[in-house]
Amino acid sequence: MEFNFDFIAKYLPMYIDAAKLTVAIAFWGILFSLIVDFICAIIRYYRIPVLHRIIAVYIELSRNTPLLVQLFFLYFGLPKIGFEAIDKV
Repeated sequence: MEFNFDFIAKYLPMYIDAAKLTVAIAFWGILFSLIVDFICAIIRYYRIPVLHRIIAVYIELSRNTPLLVQLFFLYFGLPKIGFEAIDKV
């Protein structure tokens, strides 16, 4: 049994494209989360009356629910309330 390098050569461009997409999604996700967290930190620091409570609930929910439950909510729950995935294919 030999290792088939033709198979790797055939699908290598797809893996490179997928790696670029993964890095781009990670970059934008981290940037967006930093912006949201910075805004939340400012609201908590200055104790803006109504927003302070909303941010406190948001933080408690995100800290106290398992990540898998949050992912299930995003994957199964958001389409139920009208959000749909964008297909580029």
